[in-house]
Amino acid sequence: MLVLLYCAPQLVVSGVIEPGPLFEIMVVFPTVVGVVASLIGAIAGAVALPRVVRAGQYATSAMAAGQIITCTIAFAIVLWAGYFATTGWELLMLPLALFIGQAVVAGGLVSRLRQLRRAA
Repeated sequence: MLVLLYCAPQLVVSGVIEPGPLFEIMVVFPTVVGVVASLIGAIAGAVALPRVVRAGQYATSAMAAGQIITCTIAFAIVLWAGYFATTGWELLMLPLALFIGQAVVAGGLVSRLRQLRRAA
């Protein structure tokens, strides 16, 4: 949300994001923390994915898949920013990548919590 609050108004008004005094706090820090946390989750999920699929734990596999989706989309956006002209729209897409993958993770987490409550 911080990235969207910082980037969206600038993109609407001028079409370009200008780095300012809050750029690091509102864009760089949350994105780096989110991508690093997703990378850790993707690695752990990729290691555990074959085991949880064999065990039929589809909610847990959805959480792992969500982390992998997040990292894949984030990596694609970074490549896009590196090889094509950048205007700031890629900064807006990076938090959306985190949101898309983390929505899958949240769905798996809610499903897993429901399974645990039913079992108890």
